[in-house]
Amino acid sequence: MDVEHQGFRTWPELQRAGDAEGGRRDAIVDSGLEYRPGDPVLVRVTTRGSRYLVTDDGAAVERAGKATGSRDAAQRAVDEDCLNLGRSGAVFVPAVAGGVPIESLVERVAAVSLAVYQDVLDLDG
Repeated sequence: MDVEHQGFRTWPELQRAGDAEGGRRDAIVDSGLEYRPGDPVLVRVTTRGSRYLVTDDGAAVERAGKATGSRDAAQRAVDEDCLNLGRSGAVFVPAVAGGVPIESLVERVAAVSLAVYQDVLDLDG
């Protein structure tokens, strides 16, 4: 995974900066997966103090389109990994520092985002 920490070299550095400032920090992570060749699955990690939000920002549904049944297909893919699906189609999971390692959550969100993309595309096939 390639992580852009906006000037931070590690996840803990990013978290400490958010803690110290009491503000919000975003990092974009290239998961190494691709929706299609040359189109990477990117995951955004928002840090606010000790809280995280890990999300694909709805990229899978945006790329696959909103065919009839796409919401149900996306929900099934998300449910298999116990993640969340927002109204806009965003795959996401909130977390707190010290729980599940953030890198693991990023990997899960990326994998489920790719599954959502593929499942929605399969509706047309």
